[in-house]
Amino acid sequence: MMPLHSWLPRAHPAAPSHASALMSGVMVKIGIFGILKVAMDLLAQTGLPLWWGILVMAIGAISALLGVLYALAEQDIKRLLAWSTVENVGIILLAVGVAMDGLSLHDPLLTVVGLLGALFHLLNHALFKGLLFLGAGAIISRLHTHDMEKMGALAKRMPWTAAACLIGCLAISAIPPLNGFISDMVHLAVAVLTKSCGSRSATTCGSYCYGNAGSHWWAGSNVLRQNVRYYFLWCAAQYTR
Repeated sequence: MMPLHSWLPRAHPAAPSHASALMSGVMVKIGIFGILKVAMDLLAQTGLPLWWGILVMAIGAISALLGVLYALAEQDIKRLLAWSTVENVGIILLAVGVAMDGLSLHDPLLTVVGLLGALFHLLNHALFKGLLFLGAGAIISRLHTHDMEKMGALAKRMPWTAAACLIGCLAISAIPPLNGFISDMVHLAVAVLTKSCGSRSATTCGSYCYGNAGSHWWAGSNVLRQNVRYYFLWCAAQYTR
């Protein structure tokens, strides 16, 4: 989460892809469990202040929005995935903040739905992000480059890798019937149940940010299908005439 994120985009390109999959799927989630443990077991005993949950939601919303923006500007395939991890951790924190507000307001339904959204997306992100990192590792091993501008037309040369990456891209874009879609629906339910207007706006923003995370996979389509890149370049050339 921001502002404790700066090491992640630098660590992923340097690490082997299987280590990146484990780091993004498991290691970065340990802090989430720490926050849940402190909030649910320690602070809930003495009364959890409402502003704690709002603070966690604000940090999550900032992490989600800035993670998407940085991912859209990336050309390094593993740095793009790293920024996507920052964005998804922000979305998980949004649901954690809602659960903390539920504890403060003594609302069991809000607490349970917030926890469900956080833990379910935590599991789903580990699955599809691990798949994407392994797919990126196979592509890098074949082409010996991280630069997506130097990749293209890999669907014919690496059909199994292309199929795996396509499944991961659809999941992270919240396309039904994959697991990312269910996570998005749970976050929308959290947004509806949140009573505070500010909290509801932040949660809804993060939920749609999760769906829009798939927009940066337009770059991924260029990696697998060269003709997509040429089509958009042709459209740009026609427009500027």
